[in-house]
Amino acid sequence: MYIYIVTHPKFDGWIKLGRSIDPEKRLRDYQTNCPDNGFKLEYKIETKYYYNIETYFENFVQSNTREWFQCSVDFARNKINEILDQIIKEPDYLKKGEHFEDGILYVQKKNKRPIICYYIVDDIRFDSIRELSNYTGITVRTLYQSLNNKIELEIESFKIKKYKTNS
Repeated sequence: MYIYIVTHPKFDGWIKLGRSIDPEKRLRDYQTNCPDNGFKLEYKIETKYYYNIETYFENFVQSNTREWFQCSVDFARNKINEILDQIIKEPDYLKKGEHFEDGILYVQKKNKRPIICYYIVDDIRFDSIRELSNYTGITVRTLYQSLNNKIELEIESFKIKKYKTNS
């Protein structure tokens, strides 16, 4: 599966982000319905983590249809690569259906809605498990496994509270 970016000169400042097995064929489909054949395939990358990328854009980039996003091609390309780099760096146990990034636990469920998590330690808010790890010195893996299905945890003299909101 590929994630791709398509633009059209009539929609300046907007990109179409999508996924397809064959982005070139998808582009031809767009051109068929467009009298000026103005669509342009700007970027494509093969990845099995398309869900994480789509979820990020749907939640953090201004959109009018969940497919067209108001941002530059460079921003989108850089953000896609950044998300993929982050996933690749994560241990395998985070790749199997769940992935933390910037305080978001991406869970592949039918409703495909991320669960926003944040953590409070010593009256300080941490928006990601990685920030929490940096502060406490406890590994991401240990925190992830210890906090799984818990909202409060005492570990290595730290009292950690986890807050979730569905959004």
